[in-house]
Amino acid sequence: CCEVPFYLAKKGLSMNEWSDGCKELAQVSRQMPLCVYLVCLPFTILGIILNAFFCILAPCLWCLCLKRRYVPKDKKLRDWQDRFNKVLGLYGIFCKTQSRCSVHYGEHGKKNRLVERWVAFSLDAEDARALRDEPHILGNTENWECCCGMDEEKMCMHPW
Repeated sequence: CCEVPFYLAKKGLSMNEWSDGCKELAQVSRQMPLCVYLVCLPFTILGIILNAFFCILAPCLWCLCLKRRYVPKDKKLRDWQDRFNKVLGLYGIFCKTQSRCSVHYGEHGKKNRLVERWVAFSLDAEDARALRDEPHILGNTENWECCCGMDEEKMCMHPW
């Protein structure tokens, strides 16, 4: 966030407003604290132990753990987007978080997901309408709702 992008500055967005939006986004997109992993690790170990007895329980615990990690982060990102759009709206600008996931299969058929993430900006009302109609999530998605997890289609960006 060294400087306001040219076209946003041309619309009147100040360095102060841009810096505030960038700083807030950086706070939202930071990795979750270690305590989340310390909470998930016992569930994972418990799931591995119980997996010998209940093949369905271990994946459910893992899905719940992922949901506890990503759903709050998704809400924070949506809240940031709403707050920043209030500032940008004063200048006729609209932003939307988006991401695209492509899948590549590696050695031994291992699934590898490559995720690209960005914030898209529109500079006028017509483009804003078009951007609002675009999905947040593009490409490959996963849905773990069957095991009490989350559906990536309902998120504003692929999990990270």
